[in-house]
Amino acid sequence: MITRYGPELAATASQINRLTATLEEVAVKVTLLIALSSKVAPLESASAAGKA
Repeated sequence: MITRYGPELAATASQINRLTATLEEVAVKVTLLIALSSKVAPLESASAAGKA
């Protein structure tokens, strides 16, 4: 309906492709950061327990 009644409001295919690529890149980076932080966090808490 947007295309018929307001074509200026519809995103172009290239805009959607760029957005999709950006979101995929962000998802990869966030996934890596979460995986790294979950590996580091147990080590930090174990060393903190040893200091107490």
